[in-house]
Amino acid sequence: MSGSGMGAPLPHPVALDRLARAVLALTSASGVWIAVARPGVSGGALTPVVAVGVQPAGPVALNPAEAPPAVRHAMDFAARAPYLVTSANLATDARFRGVETRPFGSILCMPIHESGQPFVALVAARTRAEEFDERQRQFALVYAEQIAMTIHLLDAAALHEAQARERAALLDATRALTSSLDAQGVISSIARGITRVIACDAALIYRCDERAKVLRLVAGLGVDGAQLTGAAIPIQDQRSLAARVASERAARYNVALPVDEAGPLTGMLALNGPVWLMCEPLIAQERLLGVVMLARARAFEASEQRAIGTFSALAAAALERTELFEETRSQRDQRDAMFISASDGFALIGHDLCFIEVNHAFASYLGQEPDALRGQLSCAALNGTPEAPPSMESCLLCHGPCRAMACLKSGTPSGPFECALSAPQASTDAGSRASAGPPVSERVISFTITPISGPTGDQALLVGRDISYERAMERSRLEFLNMVAHDLRQPLQGIRTNLEILLDRALADIPIEARRRHEAAALVGTLSVSAQVDDLVVLAQRDHSHFTVKPAPNQLPPVARMVADELAALASGYRVRLEVDAPDGLPLALIDPGRVAQVARNLLINALKFTPAGGWARISTRVENEDGKRWAALEVADSGVGIPRESLPHVFERRYQAPQSAPAGRPKGTGLGLAIARYIMEGHSGRISVESEPGRGSRFVARFPLAPGQEALPLNDHEAAES
Repeated sequence: MSGSGMGAPLPHPVALDRLARAVLALTSASGVWIAVARPGVSGGALTPVVAVGVQPAGPVALNPAEAPPAVRHAMDFAARAPYLVTSANLATDARFRGVETRPFGSILCMPIHESGQPFVALVAARTRAEEFDERQRQFALVYAEQIAMTIHLLDAAALHEAQARERAALLDATRALTSSLDAQGVISSIARGITRVIACDAALIYRCDERAKVLRLVAGLGVDGAQLTGAAIPIQDQRSLAARVASERAARYNVALPVDEAGPLTGMLALNGPVWLMCEPLIAQERLLGVVMLARARAFEASEQRAIGTFSALAAAALERTELFEETRSQRDQRDAMFISASDGFALIGHDLCFIEVNHAFASYLGQEPDALRGQLSCAALNGTPEAPPSMESCLLCHGPCRAMACLKSGTPSGPFECALSAPQASTDAGSRASAGPPVSERVISFTITPISGPTGDQALLVGRDISYERAMERSRLEFLNMVAHDLRQPLQGIRTNLEILLDRALADIPIEARRRHEAAALVGTLSVSAQVDDLVVLAQRDHSHFTVKPAPNQLPPVARMVADELAALASGYRVRLEVDAPDGLPLALIDPGRVAQVARNLLINALKFTPAGGWARISTRVENEDGKRWAALEVADSGVGIPRESLPHVFERRYQAPQSAPAGRPKGTGLGLAIARYIMEGHSGRISVESEPGRGSRFVARFPLAPGQEALPLNDHEAAES
């Protein structure tokens, strides 16, 4: 920033210091002071700018701001009248009564007034009380006039230098405005130009956000060149000078604010005195575009007020250009973003059938990068047999006459039509969706070709949409429906057969034991169908975001016993011993009983289905410790065929079926039961795990969070044994 920081005295050149030393020697004074009046800066008062004094080692420079009271009193006399003020004995001079005169005994003050206003004062003081003779007074007058002339010359030089700086700053700002594409850089350049011309401690440019009704600080320089950006001031905030200027659309010059009223923005200048502000609105075509504000610790001169007006016009033009630039860039960015990041594939084909532009999705169809496709002949890139020369017959898109060429010639759109591509599949949205659904065995793209007019002639827009997932889903749905129909038909056929036997009048005398077997078989079939229907309902709800779990404090053992009772007939029909260990008195768990029953039912049906006759299956409940936390646990174990180790990580995936074989006569199932159990456990914020070995049975454990306040209950027997 400027050489004169906020609160510092006015700058002075070496020439004034030399003149002061000459007066010190010629008048035999103990100290000499030069004071200057600056209209608009000091309010017409005389301000000391140079001071020298006598020391044993010779003359030395003193701090002019520390001028003694007697010296300042003499300057006050000089400011009021253009007459010599001299006193041979300050202690007895009535003019200095009440003023601390030490360490001086006599004083001489020679003022120079111009146009009736004080301009310069030369003060010489001695420690001894004695008269300044006529010769010394003449020297003081000559040197005071020399000082005034020197200041005029220095002012002229400073003015010339300031004008040169202003022209250079304006030239730089104008060049930036007319040649730079960096709108923010142009505004910052104008802010720097202002600080080159006007000495200030903060130069701030606000942009008016009409929609948000705020002024946003878009460029600014603070003390030591610190960048200031990001502040926002409501236009209706009357505490802010910038907001008032924006509301009134009128400039405000030399507004003095006490430090406690400067606000957080100007308060960061860390001043010890008042802040002087100069603020001007930035208006173009009767629109308020922003505000420029300068701050420092002394008032601004008239020449500086004129300079800020010139830069304000440039700042307004820069903000206007910024709006246009941002609007254009926003439209371009939106268009590019839509083209580049669209999930559908887009390719622009020229009249020569070469790719002009290709987005990532389209390039992924062919397993290439967009840059590699630009400029390629479209039929060559879409050639289904890369080892053979490109031809229309081998083009995956056309398989004969070129569709793109026909579209360009006729000017009519073509499609949609489907192509099967053998290129590797990229990670698209469809691919990510497929991770939860059926695998996509081939890539099917639906294409359309639309003629458009481009800057270089007729062009064709080729749009492709990856429908591989949809086609795979169609196949999967058909396979799934066939599988569900088969799995439902088997138990329904068993139910029908057993009911026909029971209702056949010719078999009315069937033994009671045989009747019960048929009744049990019909019930088993009914339970199997009911469980599959429940699973299908959960699956449909989850796929359509309607699946809900509502945990609440409930007892877990009654749910386990209820499910065991439901499936007792199934266990009896399979000749598998069903064991139940679900004692009362366990802490409450956060469960949805209906959903937990479905988990228990699916686990126990699997256990019974894969356990040979003569084996056992067990459902039990307990509270156990896991990872430093207590859980309510539901366990289903069996002595069945077990699960291969390589299948364990996949058993909870949808439609996964481990390769183990169920005993003859048992239904195969849909592969949904364990996946649905996992969905329900996720809804409980619980866990489900499996341990199994082929030939040694399986053990599934579903763990549920305990209800609030249940963690501190005493250990049950199982936990105590573990401890």
